[in-house]
Amino acid sequence: MNKKLLSIEDCHQLNINEIKKLYKNHISNALVSIFEGFSFGNETVKYAEGQYIYTNQNKKILDFTGGLGVLNIGHNNPKIISERINYQKSKRMEVYKNYLSPYLAGLSHNIAEILPSDLNYSFFCNSGSEAIDGSIKIAYKYHNGNRKYILHSNRSFHGKLLSSLSVSKDNYEISFPKLAGTHDYEFNNLDSLNKKISNLKKNNGQSDVYAILVEPFSASSMTSNSKEFMQGVRKLCDRHDIVLIFDEIYTGFYKTGKLFYFENFDLVPDVLVLSKSLGGGKSSISGYISRNKIAKKSYDNMSDVLMHSTTYNGFGEECITAISAINQMIENNYENKSSNIGKELNKELKKLKELNPKKIKDVRGAGCLYGLVLKIDSLAIKSIKIMPSKFLADEKFIDKLVITAIMEELYTKHNILTTFKDNTEVILCVEPSIISTKEDIIYFTKCLDQVLNKNIVLLVSNLLKNKIKNNNLFLHKP
Repeated sequence: MNKKLLSIEDCHQLNINEIKKLYKNHISNALVSIFEGFSFGNETVKYAEGQYIYTNQNKKILDFTGGLGVLNIGHNNPKIISERINYQKSKRMEVYKNYLSPYLAGLSHNIAEILPSDLNYSFFCNSGSEAIDGSIKIAYKYHNGNRKYILHSNRSFHGKLLSSLSVSKDNYEISFPKLAGTHDYEFNNLDSLNKKISNLKKNNGQSDVYAILVEPFSASSMTSNSKEFMQGVRKLCDRHDIVLIFDEIYTGFYKTGKLFYFENFDLVPDVLVLSKSLGGGKSSISGYISRNKIAKKSYDNMSDVLMHSTTYNGFGEECITAISAINQMIENNYENKSSNIGKELNKELKKLKELNPKKIKDVRGAGCLYGLVLKIDSLAIKSIKIMPSKFLADEKFIDKLVITAIMEELYTKHNILTTFKDNTEVILCVEPSIISTKEDIIYFTKCLDQVLNKNIVLLVSNLLKNKIKNNNLFLHKP
């Protein structure tokens, strides 16, 4: 057999057309179509460092996506790279299955140290979705399978595995099979939640709900639950012995100011789910952390201890990367850094809203996680002669079109990379890494002001022309 295999160096040398061809042949033609309608989809990256991306087209791009929650400490943190190289050079062990791992032990200890109360028991896996799956399993096992229902909000997003999709707001035209017993309640509405719990009882009057899954801050809609709601749900869970799970996958590790957003509410969950910046931008690692009574009753026995484990649980280099990331964030006072960035963002974005009252409807967020809801003149956009009418059935299509046109202008004219979210509304995201500077924020808001004061209809027309030229009209999040 004569097979042509690519080396790592071959991959370094691939140009954008060669990469697209390989994607089309082996990954997804549709994905290429999505990206090639944008300028960043037609460029390649040379390297990334700190808050910047450097392209092979000699561009220095300010990354205001924050790696979608992954890059709190920026691209290629030098200390993490050094720690990983030293680990590799020392020929440390990676797969700990027949030996106890000092690195898994150390990481678990450190997380217990930084968390309040008795959130002491860690279970690690690869992705946030897997950690959500694990949190559901441990809650179900806590009740020994004797309760049927799990509740989540109607605004939630917890991942794309079948289990995590089951407890997420339905964003897909196809109805994937769901976990049995999933019910939603109205976001931040204690009465709605209480009614659901009251209606889901066993014949003996006891609750039949085994868990409630909450995002203290919804990163997909840039909205927070109130203190009243959060303290209320804690009381409801205590009253009915329901496992309270907090999803802080996106918002953790100072992304929203505090180490975790739930610390704003003077309470503690039964299970905390985390990921993203836990890996320091260099490692795929997630975890769910349980209080003593949950872990001990569920898994801490000889027959059940391996009920939730993965091949890569405790993988050496992932663990040391997470240890380094957490230590750096603590030692360098990321809480203060994130809080200061949040104050600056809040000030500058609200100033921008005052300057553009007809363009910006709302500014919302916390720490390094902000979003802008824009006022969209749908009629003006629909007047564009090349508007693809078949897409107008999507009620968010016009909003997506305008946001992506603004993103494209920010990238092509100002070398700024952004993204958007569309859970409830279409939101232009402003998500700097915590290492970003005041100057970065001022530069961003200045550039966005310039873009907003351009002819939006013209920006949209140019975007559509480019997409039609590339035979693509997909408008999904890149």
